[in-house]
Amino acid sequence: MLYKTTGIVIKTFPYREADMIVRIFSLKKGKMDMLAKGTKKIKSKLAATVQPFTYGEYTFYQKNYNLAVLRQSEIIANYKNIISDLKLTFMGYYICEFIDYFLQENQGHPRFFALTVKTLEFINNFPDQSHAIFTAFKIKGISLMGFTPTLTNCIKCGFKDENLKFIFSVKEGGLLCSKCVPENNLFLPKKEILLLLFLLKSTYEEILKVNLTSEQLKTVESIIGKYINYHCEGHVFNSEGLLKKLT
Repeated sequence: MLYKTTGIVIKTFPYREADMIVRIFSLKKGKMDMLAKGTKKIKSKLAATVQPFTYGEYTFYQKNYNLAVLRQSEIIANYKNIISDLKLTFMGYYICEFIDYFLQENQGHPRFFALTVKTLEFINNFPDQSHAIFTAFKIKGISLMGFTPTLTNCIKCGFKDENLKFIFSVKEGGLLCSKCVPENNLFLPKKEILLLLFLLKSTYEEILKVNLTSEQLKTVESIIGKYINYHCEGHVFNSEGLLKKLT
């Protein structure tokens, strides 16, 4: 039976001499694999539509739970700036690795799909502000996976007195106040807490208006990265290490 879905290519695998397996994050079915026949051939009409980060419309044949076979595809967007800039490319690969790790096969996630499309669009169209968009994606993404950090009060006692000092606990999942942790901890400046909350709650349009610098993002990006790594249980995203080498 033929099906059609919009989706984003997140990974490819070699398969036989002229074919490949394409892993797509689809709107309707979530993460799924498709056999793309002949895509390694020079004259293949499908080849351009199965490149990483390609956002397209895919028509495929699938019988019962067998591997889907790609029949037709059409590009909606291929994000040329992401492909041509090495730093943006690694950001794109990180997003794909994030999806591949956290999402289950054949389980749709419309909100995360919308976030992914918008993130790729904004990183592509606003490369000068890509660092802020990418950092915001991380905290928004991990929140959509069910790990929303507590950033408005102490996760242990519930206090949210502005005069209290706070640390961010990756294990507890949010802020811990000075009443609940020893005084010899390194407490977060209030501006860093507000920035974490801003990146989580604000739209990308709102984030662009602030024009955040890499220096301003340095501390919060480290916090978010450690928080994601904690929930990855030791899994390492290869693109993360490559990104660090460029900064």
